[in-house]
Amino acid sequence: GPMVESWLQHREDAEKTHLPALFKKYIDALAEMTRKGYKEVVPCKLLNKVSTIMFLLEGLLEPVSSDEKTGEVLEMYFIYAAVWAFGGPQVSDKQTDFRAKFSEDFNATFGQKYPKEGTVFDYYYDHKLGQHQDWSTKISDYVSIPIGPEANATPFSAVSVSTCDSVRQTYLMDLLVRRHRYAMFVGTAGTGKTLLIKEYLRSLDKDADGLLSNIITMSYFTDSMKLQGEIELPIDKRAGYMYGPPASKHLIYFIDDMNLPFIETYGTQNAIALLTQLFEIGRASCRERV
Repeated sequence: GPMVESWLQHREDAEKTHLPALFKKYIDALAEMTRKGYKEVVPCKLLNKVSTIMFLLEGLLEPVSSDEKTGEVLEMYFIYAAVWAFGGPQVSDKQTDFRAKFSEDFNATFGQKYPKEGTVFDYYYDHKLGQHQDWSTKISDYVSIPIGPEANATPFSAVSVSTCDSVRQTYLMDLLVRRHRYAMFVGTAGTGKTLLIKEYLRSLDKDADGLLSNIITMSYFTDSMKLQGEIELPIDKRAGYMYGPPASKHLIYFIDDMNLPFIETYGTQNAIALLTQLFEIGRASCRERV
């Protein structure tokens, strides 16, 4: 559609040559494949999934040189982005595993693009090696640390151990965040969303990465006025209505417990309505906001 065509205008020639055919080949087929018999954690519109593919490709293709952008390399990275855009929102819990179903259907629909062991979510593509690699190869060894209530020990609730899941989620988050794209983690309580994001934000270097972060935790009583105050707290007034972090830096807002603000008579949550408005204004008029 027009959104993809507009995005492609700003991409390299190799991408302009190969990507339109990939959008045609995969998008409608994936939409049809997941139309029935699937359940998403949060309903995602097709437009949202296509924009997710574009945003992920921006990050995935950044380290790939123009010479390396062959039809096969672009297809493998496109598939990776499409698997997470369409398969990522699928429910995977004790009762039902729609991700496993997605993996089976994907291979049945498009042929065996991934290794046969495990699911399509277990792999990332490495264009240098020209093949898919298991996420387990990216997990760093656990370093033993003192755990407990003592002053020099780490509280049990703050202990983080890398797993395939945490490594690939952090990777996807990093792809989006570094390009100033929004990311949302959805899941039941206790699945480690907050810890994962805090660990990631802690790993960023404000000088090397030019990224600062601020955490806003919502509650039942968070209305739009309170949220606006919390958003404005860590940023400086520049001129007129322009606000921003220190010069040359970008600020990441991590908004935790976004579902908690009170629901009004007609189903709205005015704090979330304010967020939606900020997202729609976009970085064109709020360049400093991430």
